[in-house]
Amino acid sequence: MVWSFLLDVVRRRSFFQNFSATSTDAQQQVPRYTSSIHETPTVEITLLALDLAHRWQVGEAVTILSEMLQGMIRDETFAAIAEAAALKHLETLLH
Repeated sequence: MVWSFLLDVVRRRSFFQNFSATSTDAQQQVPRYTSSIHETPTVEITLLALDLAHRWQVGEAVTILSEMLQGMIRDETFAAIAEAAALKHLETLLH
């Protein structure tokens, strides 16, 4: 599950960075990519995906997952997210 989630995040980000807004082909593919994750992943799943991406040095995935975790910071998730950010030296999550 973590692996498929990680791959989907990277594919979606790459897709939207590489298409022209006027492209008919791109407009037809947008619904497929925007609806591929049917539920929001939990903080635990996102942290596992972040750990894998960091270990495998997949920089784009680390960036995407860090951005996702920024939006997941709550009182109950702060400690786990802060620990991951500190251990992995993720500046975007430390500030």
